[in-house]
Amino acid sequence: MNRKTTIALVVFVVLLGLVYLLVKRPEKGERVGERPRPLSKITAAQIKQVAVTAKGTTVVLARDGKGWKVTKPVTYPADKYAVDTMVEKIEKLETGDLVTEQPSRHAEYEVDDKGGVHVVVSDGSKTLADFRLGKTIEDFTMLRPAGKSQVYQAVGSLRFVFERELKNWRNRSVIEFKQEEARKLDVTTEAGRVLLARPDEKTPWKVESSTSPIDRLDDAVPTNLLSTLYSLSAFDFADGIAPDKSGLDKPRATIGVTLKGGRQLTLLVGNRKDDDTWVQRKGEPQVFIIKKYTLENLLRRPIDFRDKTMLSFKADDVTALTIENLKDKTSAKLTLKGDEWQADGKKAKEPAKVKTAAESVASLKAEGFATFSEAELGLDDPAWRVEIQLKDRTKHQLVVGSVEKEGIFGVKRKGVDDIFTLRKYVLDRFLIDPKTFK
Repeated sequence: MNRKTTIALVVFVVLLGLVYLLVKRPEKGERVGERPRPLSKITAAQIKQVAVTAKGTTVVLARDGKGWKVTKPVTYPADKYAVDTMVEKIEKLETGDLVTEQPSRHAEYEVDDKGGVHVVVSDGSKTLADFRLGKTIEDFTMLRPAGKSQVYQAVGSLRFVFERELKNWRNRSVIEFKQEEARKLDVTTEAGRVLLARPDEKTPWKVESSTSPIDRLDDAVPTNLLSTLYSLSAFDFADGIAPDKSGLDKPRATIGVTLKGGRQLTLLVGNRKDDDTWVQRKGEPQVFIIKKYTLENLLRRPIDFRDKTMLSFKADDVTALTIENLKDKTSAKLTLKGDEWQADGKKAKEPAKVKTAAESVASLKAEGFATFSEAELGLDDPAWRVEIQLKDRTKHQLVVGSVEKEGIFGVKRKGVDDIFTLRKYVLDRFLIDPKTFK
């Protein structure tokens, strides 16, 4: 290598180094690289109180013996999961690079005095940490220590852990017990009262009394009721609501459970507003709000405890099946001749669908019993009629209403006064267009 080439190479390396430094040099007010930890390390044992301010509301949580409670803006036991998650995040809080120390960029990162989530951690006598959590960018949450201009990367998505509504900081448990300890269920609604009992968790429930006859119990009903009741959580709280407004001065329903050992818990059910219902645990002052879909699993009429089997026989015993679409005025009489299904005297098309229809009606169980009238469900002007004939010449007839209400259709069985309810996907298994078979 000659002298000129060597000099040129040296100059090139020097220029390359200068370019690199210029590119990597932080703009004025910016820093990069390792920095001292912006917040001191805190252990879970040190944390005695945390104040969280988000969207203009300050929630203060404090240790209360072995647990935690909300002390502001109300005094109430805290949600264990919410607090444990928060304490864990504070204890394991790790920060990364400095993002900026320009105050003009605080609003952009949502860590200014108006934005973000303000967190103050205390040991009960002095502040351990005071910071704001802002925008989440990729796998980092922007963090600014109080009184500082520097904004750092905090590892992980943290904001959602702290930015909770007040109701989500509070313990929303309405009633809590172990399912296996339930020995009695006492359900009273406007439709009547049912009392069920069992000596132990391995013995099926038995009807002790009912204001309406229950010839055979649907075992799934008390099981589903218990699965909702044993850890019933509120959707929200109704602090300060007057008893006459909530309707809890004169409950319209009660659901009671007696546990092993004799302990009794009772849920009082008050008025309903849209999809919300006010409830209260008997003997406790707090009023809660629960949603319609939750209440539906609890408010069971005596008739709802009855077995919902509509038809029960062997599918192989079906010798004839007549399907009528009363709206289209079409029908198909399906008859089994030997091993072959015929439709109106001719070989039936889609014989597999005939078999499916026969199997569906052979073990047909309703979802429930209707709360709507025959007229409301279109049973006064039905859409379908199905007749089933068995080997012993027994006949069964079903009539399906023409109106869907809240996702269900009304179905009547000839000779039975009850109006059963079925979902469309169940009906579709045997309500097959008659033209399919011809």
